[in-house]
Amino acid sequence: MKAFHNKWFVFLSMMFLFKPGVLSGIPSLEIIDSLFDVMRILLCFICGLLLIKNPIPINRCSKVLGLIVCSEVWKILSSLMNGTSYTDWGSTLNVFGISIFTYLSLNQSPKAFFKGGSLLLGSYVVINALTVFLFPNGMYASSMYKMNFFLSYRTAWFIFYLEATFLCMLNNELYPSPNTKKWLVFVLLCEYLSMIKVWTATGLFCITLGLLLVHLWREKRIPLLSVKAIIIVEMILFAIIVIFHMQEKFAFLIVGVLKKDITFSQRVRIWDNALNAVLKTPWIGHGAMNTSRAVSILGYGVNHAHCYYLNTALYYGIIGLGLGLYTIYYAFSEKKYRTEKPVEYINLGMLISLMTAFQVESMMSIGYYLCMMYIVVAYLNSKTIVNNCLA
Repeated sequence: MKAFHNKWFVFLSMMFLFKPGVLSGIPSLEIIDSLFDVMRILLCFICGLLLIKNPIPINRCSKVLGLIVCSEVWKILSSLMNGTSYTDWGSTLNVFGISIFTYLSLNQSPKAFFKGGSLLLGSYVVINALTVFLFPNGMYASSMYKMNFFLSYRTAWFIFYLEATFLCMLNNELYPSPNTKKWLVFVLLCEYLSMIKVWTATGLFCITLGLLLVHLWREKRIPLLSVKAIIIVEMILFAIIVIFHMQEKFAFLIVGVLKKDITFSQRVRIWDNALNAVLKTPWIGHGAMNTSRAVSILGYGVNHAHCYYLNTALYYGIIGLGLGLYTIYYAFSEKKYRTEKPVEYINLGMLISLMTAFQVESMMSIGYYLCMMYIVVAYLNSKTIVNNCLA
């Protein structure tokens, strides 16, 4: 399909797939919000037809697409086995739409995808930063948060910011030019200014950690970590912090630098309730739950466990968590093919940013956007990149 070779088609398509929170948050924008939803459904339908029209080659990218589908199917099965109705059909449609669109775009024209995608998500960052400074008390209030901006509340920015960083860095690496480098620097500047302004500690720490590691690997200052090593380290941190609550050992960082309290804003008591619920049905979880049921389990007025690993196990069990982690492992691991080192550094740096944020954030409401990253990395790891350039 020739349209996929046009960066502006990618830009517009991703605009409908990656919907900014302001559209759903302000009632007067309801018509635009509905238009986005209609266009998103139409785009998902067209991409689905294009996918089944031609044979799908068996490679790393298509296998990751299959793993993402398996994860979504398991959510439905887990809910059915718990005797609850699965209601997150909108999220599932978004997962399929974003995954299939990313898969088709990369196979048609990776250059158009990276240029259009980095422009769209980078623009979201810039607009969000502008709203932070233009509306210091927030653009609108929701039932849970008073200070919401273009990309919704500050805890929802992280995924948009991480994926904007990811695509802008890869675009600059694969298709370098003065403009791509300037855009990358400008987007990062807007990210940091906005995060410092409202002080979102998770985003500041995790994105800085990823960028620092990319720099250190480029300069050969530290050895490169394997994907397996990264996952093992993150699971050890999960046990230390979330399960055994030994975060006092990191008090100098948590309290002194990040200005957070040692309980991670009272997350510890939520983690304890979530862990007790997981132990009651560890393998299949409790299935998709409405807000009232989740609150009755977790308490304190929250409907998610403020930790991706614990929250996934709570809802969809060890099987659901295992599917999610294996998708990440398989997408980011390299076997037959090798990417150029700078591209590998970016992939692994962003992986560490993501998995570290998983420790204290559930990514529940917009976590489906991450499937784009998994497809992109799998694609890069299924290609031989020559001189840091994809055809």
